Amino acid sequence: MNKNYALIIVLMLFSLFAQAQKIDILHFNHKNVICYADSCNKHTRIAPPVNFAENFKRGKLEKTAEFIVTYSGFTTEAKTAFQYAVDIWSTLVSSPVPIRLHATWESLDEGVLGHASPATFYRGFAGAKNPNYYYPVALVEKILRRPINSDNEADIEASFSNNMTWYYGTDGKPTIGKFDLVSVVLHEIGHGLGFVGSFYKPESQEIVGFGLGAGSPVIFDHFIENTEGKQLIADGAFENPSAELLKQTTSGKLYFNSPINISTEGTKPKLYAPTKYNSGSSVYHLDETLYYSANPNSLMSPQLGYAEAIHNPGPITLNIFKEIGWVYTYIDHSKQPDIENTTDAHKLAAIITSDSEIIAESLKLYYSYDSFKTAANVIELIAGEKANEYIASLPGKTEEHSISYYFSVKDNTNRTYTLPAPAPQFNYTFFRGKDKIAPIIDHSPISYLLPTTEETAIMVKATDNLGVKSVELEWLLNDVQKTSIALSLKPEETEIFEGKFQFAVGSIKSGDKFKYRVKVTDSANEANISYLPASGYYEYTIEEVFAIADEYENNFDIEKNHFIGDLFKSSQPSGFNSLALHSVHPYKEAGENNEYNFVSQLKVPIRLRNNDSYMAFREVVMVEEGSEYQGVFQLWDYVVIEGSKDGGKTWLPITKKYDSADDPKWHQAYIANAEAANSYPITESLYLNRLINLRGITNSFNWGDEIIIRFRLYSDAFTAAWGWALDNLAIQGKISATGGHVLDVADLRVFPNPSNDKLTVQAQLMSNEPVTLALFNLTGQKVLTSTGIPSENIFNESLDLSTLNAGIYLFKIEQNGKSITQKISKL
Repeated sequence: MNKNYALIIVLMLFSLFAQAQKIDILHFNHKNVICYADSCNKHTRIAPPVNFAENFKRGKLEKTAEFIVTYSGFTTEAKTAFQYAVDIWSTLVSSPVPIRLHATWESLDEGVLGHASPATFYRGFAGAKNPNYYYPVALVEKILRRPINSDNEADIEASFSNNMTWYYGTDGKPTIGKFDLVSVVLHEIGHGLGFVGSFYKPESQEIVGFGLGAGSPVIFDHFIENTEGKQLIADGAFENPSAELLKQTTSGKLYFNSPINISTEGTKPKLYAPTKYNSGSSVYHLDETLYYSANPNSLMSPQLGYAEAIHNPGPITLNIFKEIGWVYTYIDHSKQPDIENTTDAHKLAAIITSDSEIIAESLKLYYSYDSFKTAANVIELIAGEKANEYIASLPGKTEEHSISYYFSVKDNTNRTYTLPAPAPQFNYTFFRGKDKIAPIIDHSPISYLLPTTEETAIMVKATDNLGVKSVELEWLLNDVQKTSIALSLKPEETEIFEGKFQFAVGSIKSGDKFKYRVKVTDSANEANISYLPASGYYEYTIEEVFAIADEYENNFDIEKNHFIGDLFKSSQPSGFNSLALHSVHPYKEAGENNEYNFVSQLKVPIRLRNNDSYMAFREVVMVEEGSEYQGVFQLWDYVVIEGSKDGGKTWLPITKKYDSADDPKWHQAYIANAEAANSYPITESLYLNRLINLRGITNSFNWGDEIIIRFRLYSDAFTAAWGWALDNLAIQGKISATGGHVLDVADLRVFPNPSNDKLTVQAQLMSNEPVTLALFNLTGQKVLTSTGIPSENIFNESLDLSTLNAGIYLFKIEQNGKSITQKISKL
């Protein structure tokens, strides 16, 4: 198999136990695992699983997994056969998470019926029996019991030849000269579910190797051994890659070490290892000679002949799937926090369920006082009061001590499962004795306070080895101590506490001194207390608020002290030719179970006017892009402009929330910057001109309202990017209009400006009436015009400037007699 893959540069961290693990995500080329055509007519038929055909006819299939198929290019009759194969698999594997399959009907190489593979592999996730092995994503989701891929990402990618002579029936009776499509689909779904691995042979080299990404094998590879019982991927067994591995994989004596098959079928499954290595079929098929046509285990052999129907994977393949994890036992337990009582017995409980049967006498808790350096102590679990609950009672000791522990259970195939896994390499540990560890606090301080501020929200993440008893805000105004404010747990959270400062109208004024700190107390008998900041207080001077203005302009070349907020300042990073308002580059990610809001607020209130309530500026937005999650598109990080007409107590959106995907140039730069670990050069060539309706996207503000405006960058738990830059800000009076009738738009973008040959116009309008675009030279002569009709109030049009001379032009967009004009430059 060619080592053809793309390593995704996304690492998700989680803390399952004391030792942190890292989840690697690997996208895979599914075209490597192939089902080949055999031109012989076989005249054989393997029937579907017992009772399947009858239940299928009655419409009463007992499905244990849901497959969702997205078809590309398939005919109706091909879809019918495909769905029949899907229905068979849906009764043979179980998963609480839908398995998403993308199938393409296309021209393939001569002799190739189809090819498929998992679209993505993961390693290092909770529940992996070996955290160093890659697992196919559908199996990972089954083990985790939750989606990992988004709903628009396939778990399995498969392609099928559209130039073969197919039999589309579902009765298992293909005629002479036709290939049974149901059989081929069953075969390829088998590869997508995990009958696949990492062995490969480089072209033009007489060696074979294994490993994906940084060299890690796939779970299937763990079971591959030679005729002497030597595991091919064992440390030190064979040089990787090597000619010796080529010899092993072309020996005709390669096996899948399956205790379940040995027990139930009396044999180790023999794998396909022909004398000439074939990248599309070697290793990851059952042996073609042993599992010949008409053999009940022949589905996963590498070839299918004419008039050959195999509608059942067979017991050997299904047992292989059990071995790699498709039959699984779940152990659910919340790690025990430290406790101060050392002498009393202490109960540990777990919920244990299985796809098969549990061996009752195997239910055990292993524990150690020396991190399993010596032999472990063992306690048999007993049934608890809850369904599937099992309990162990740990003895007490007079002295303080640490206890390491893990749960263990066997299923009826004699496979052992532990939590954590693998144990005892990984284990849970807690301390019994006097607690001397102070709580840990994470908090993003408030940015500023204004005389008009009536309340400001506070969020704190507080954790402790024993448990958090209380979270408080201690504060002073003009050095006078005030009553502490108790924070409460945020709903559905275990570590996030929230509350607010509240100020009576007139109680704070410009120049007042405000201080606060966070105090967290743990649950110890002799309480441990932490403060943030560790010493002193967060200190603020109540900001000055400027007089209300009808117009405002700022190119940020001169410091005006008109903006307040954290981590925004007037600066000129490399790649920018003038000062502008910049967030910190890169901005900070919030960390697990947390979020940050970086805010820059204009201290000059604006009175909205009825003829030009618009704001213009140019910007670069480079923040983490959103994606679909569980069927819903979700922004991860974003920027938004908001307004308030009640002094900052309530903030309403002026713009939509958006990220780097809002502009193609930004998106391309975001991808390049992510791949370069935030070292890709972001320059002012990425500036995009904006024209914003200050009445807001929901018309929240009216003419005559006096509003304050803020620019907010939201950062979620993981992954940060370069940030945000704004320049040439003009509010109201600096916005051009024609004839006093200003077009009502929620958002207008005209880019790039300056432009070479193409000018793109994007606008969010208030109606779907026709729109006219026009360009005028500086003598007023119209040199270009275009018309279009918005769709759902969204207008998107491009103007061809290739015939125009370089220079300055006036651009005009008009709808229903109202218009907006602005200058553009042609290079």
